Amino acid sequence: QFDERWGIPLGVSLDDAVKTMEAHPEAKAILLVYPNYYGVGVDIVNIVKEAHKRGLIVLVDEAHGPHLPFSENLPIEAVAAGADLVAQSTHKSVGSLTQTSWLLGQGDKINQRRITQMHQMLQSTSPNYIFLASLDMARHQLATGGKKLVSSTVDLSLYLRSELNKISGITTMEYTDIQDRVVNYDCTKVLIDAKDLGLTGVEFERILRDYHIEVELVQAHHVLVLITIGDTKESVTALIQAVQAISDTVLSKSPESSNKGNDNLHNRSKDSAVLPEPIVSVTPRNAMYANREQVWLQDALHRIAGETIAYYPPGIPCVAVGEEISSSVLQYIENRKALGYVPNGADDMSLETIWVLQE
Repeated sequence: QFDERWGIPLGVSLDDAVKTMEAHPEAKAILLVYPNYYGVGVDIVNIVKEAHKRGLIVLVDEAHGPHLPFSENLPIEAVAAGADLVAQSTHKSVGSLTQTSWLLGQGDKINQRRITQMHQMLQSTSPNYIFLASLDMARHQLATGGKKLVSSTVDLSLYLRSELNKISGITTMEYTDIQDRVVNYDCTKVLIDAKDLGLTGVEFERILRDYHIEVELVQAHHVLVLITIGDTKESVTALIQAVQAISDTVLSKSPESSNKGNDNLHNRSKDSAVLPEPIVSVTPRNAMYANREQVWLQDALHRIAGETIAYYPPGIPCVAVGEEISSSVLQYIENRKALGYVPNGADDMSLETIWVLQE
């Protein structure tokens, strides 16, 4: 599911999850992202029940959810919902060092010894004990003071939302905006929209940085900020004051800018939120080893891509090695360029040129 107003994915519905499982009786497991980057969570309790009815293992990427069990005002965590194997990125919201995470498992559907063996094949034989110590410190902090810390975090996020929504030209996405399509929502992920100020997300981010505010991600006309156990009333107030100053500055220069922003940019933003349908012409392996040539982007229509181009967010390629460069791919790239996004994976970062397979 996708929300066009906010330009964000809402995850899979229960009905679609069931249809997919029914269409693939040979499947052994189902993989869910819960919650997603924007704090949106699928109906995990019922999806787990339906998966287990069919004997499927439920794997969950809960990168953004290690703080969930510590406040009644947050969505249910995946383990409590019955998931079998859950990965959590503890460095994102509960304070362990970057690169650290942990894997949680429960029940008899998973073979713990098998998981350990696979882990031993993949992990380093020289683990970083500073990382391991930070994981244990984060675990200890949650065990001893998690409820107080996370409850305070939730309160700060609600205060931030309340204050931001008082600022002219600024809107935050609320659960009420999407509650007819999603079951769970983490309010500590705050989406701040500046469309009514006529700002793109890229412009908004750049100005916020002048106020020493670093956001988590940028898309369309909004930025996303994460409120975590590391935040304080002072840090949240600094963000509020920065956004207020930006609003005052923009409106003082051009009061008309509050009239829904630039329609052309809005349309480009809306169009580039939907990824092109991939047309695979050559397998990735064969394409990687094929002879390539560099051509002007406008001459690349219907050629086979010799490099993978992606924009973040969403971090999913708009065209990958071996795929046809369709008109929708070129339009997507044009829209992203107009919005000021920088491509990942491109040899020519301006994307005036692109590598293709020799014909």
